[in-house]
Amino acid sequence: MVLLFSWLQYKTSGKFVALLQKNTKTQPFFGALLGLTPGCGGAIIVMPLYIKKVVTFGTVIATLAATLGDAAFLLIAKAPKDAAVVHLVAFVTAVLWGMLIDKLQITHDQPLGRFSKNFQQLKTHAKKEVDPVSFIDSIEGEERNESLGYRITHQGYVLWWWVCLVGLILGVTLLVKASDPNYALELTFDPNHKDAIFNYVGLFGTLLSIILFIAGKHFIGDDTLEALRDKLTSSKETLIHAASETAFVTFWVLLAYLIYEYGMYFSNLDFAQMIVSSGPLSILFGAGIGLIPGCGPQILFVAAYTEGLLPMSVLIAHAISQDGDALFPLIARNSKAAIWSTVITTIPAIIVGLAWFYFMGN
Repeated sequence: MVLLFSWLQYKTSGKFVALLQKNTKTQPFFGALLGLTPGCGGAIIVMPLYIKKVVTFGTVIATLAATLGDAAFLLIAKAPKDAAVVHLVAFVTAVLWGMLIDKLQITHDQPLGRFSKNFQQLKTHAKKEVDPVSFIDSIEGEERNESLGYRITHQGYVLWWWVCLVGLILGVTLLVKASDPNYALELTFDPNHKDAIFNYVGLFGTLLSIILFIAGKHFIGDDTLEALRDKLTSSKETLIHAASETAFVTFWVLLAYLIYEYGMYFSNLDFAQMIVSSGPLSILFGAGIGLIPGCGPQILFVAAYTEGLLPMSVLIAHAISQDGDALFPLIARNSKAAIWSTVITTIPAIIVGLAWFYFMGN
């Protein structure tokens, strides 16, 4: 899935940005489309365009509201029908909210828009088209270096992809055989099992993913502007960054299960049940977690949902509120815009989450 969307980004991102610039009124729609793509690459494109006044503040809001970041890959893989519902609700909400923000002429300098005491009518000017590759390249300015981490990610990705291919074949085989629950238990606890290769390949692939994760230094964020630029210009770099992105998701999913299971074991508390039993307040919890920038905490949250630990209403509130890695480039270049953006996207998250809770019953 990561490779598929990385390839689509490589092929179409320039076209999306070109569409984005043609009409100010429809920018929130196209911004939401970019945010809707799994991963954070599409959303990251929009942030520096706002700094250069190419897109509106409503477009930024729509993009962030539609973004589910790398957590989308986990949700699509584990619960595809739920993923379709969440993405559709987030997209519609993002477009309507983004257009309303532009209609009220709200910006990070005028957070109350037309209701501001010293409201100033915004004047829109036609901007020349910006090539996304050269634009991102010009604002990043980061020189490459032949560090150990760089060499590991740019050479080790070949081995990672071969292990991934073998793992895919064995994984499909295991799904067929594992219809018998006794077989799954035997495979898990018997190191001398005739099919123990499943475990060894799985452990080796997980170890490789952790190594790629550490080598890429992606402890909080995933896509950087440098990585995005590479994926827009090189099919080889697309493969490298798709491997790194998958390693990033793998690490956080692993961490999610360890944190939850050991948290339950040592505390004797069922955190998920505590959230569910809090009723409508659980919506505030989901939206509140979404305020944390980066994809790591969001993957933890979605992993809990895929295990049946959280209701759909909480997931929807979280999906609309969270911004993935896209907020990082905005924080670096305009912290005020970043703060107001994440606050403003939390408002529809709570509203839609509560509406789903009361009208859909979960």
